[in-house]
Amino acid sequence: MAAKLSEAIVTTIKDAARQLRGQGKRAFQAKVAKDYLHGSARRAETVFGWGREAVFKGLEELDGSPVPGKADQIPGGVGRGRPRTEQRLDNLEADVRSLVEPRSQADPKFQSAFAYTRMTAANVRRALIDEKGYRPDDLPGDRTLRRILNRFGFRLRRVQKTKPVKKIKERCWGVLEMHRNGTLLDTIEKAVHWAETMTRKGVRPMFCLLDRVYQLGVRLTKAALRPYCEHVCRSASLPKWSVAIHPQPATVRCDG
Repeated sequence: MAAKLSEAIVTTIKDAARQLRGQGKRAFQAKVAKDYLHGSARRAETVFGWGREAVFKGLEELDGSPVPGKADQIPGGVGRGRPRTEQRLDNLEADVRSLVEPRSQADPKFQSAFAYTRMTAANVRRALIDEKGYRPDDLPGDRTLRRILNRFGFRLRRVQKTKPVKKIKERCWGVLEMHRNGTLLDTIEKAVHWAETMTRKGVRPMFCLLDRVYQLGVRLTKAALRPYCEHVCRSASLPKWSVAIHPQPATVRCDG
């Protein structure tokens, strides 16, 4: 029978264990379990609140031999406790893959070997029952089924609700953005094609491709600009920034 420890002794042992780390802590926990609890990791978990796995490992390290009753003495704990669902149901993995793989895609950034699927665990469970003939009692819950999908190499992706289309002001570039509808303009030919076929308010803008190299630092004198000033109307409040250019010189009036 395990020794009876007072509340003060239990508190002192727990405080001492908190000061330790790693192998030293496991050795201390194993020594306490062996001296006061007949080497029972489960009792150490009940009395001191320690994790039984850590105490099990500490007892193995202390004695240099496997502890009776842990994982049936199989290295790594394989075979311990209840078998996994995919071990109980032989065809589960094949059936899950046949349902999920057609609705999955690889990581677009190729940073993970997982395949992403938009099917939820609840949908997979319902499909196994409706299409594969499984009984509801034979299948685990949604949370366990999510872990099973992860073990099979699938990651669940949340389905994002459709966002409203962003409104773009009807200026030339905004019309071009809506016209090309996300098409990547990665070549000059594509850019020219989409610019030539766009329309704004029923009018197709004039378009030409400029392939010349402009020289920097070139300025025109006031005398050179004077012939063009009659086509330019400047705002009275913002003359430097608000400018309207009228290509028809005959009947243009600018009242400011």
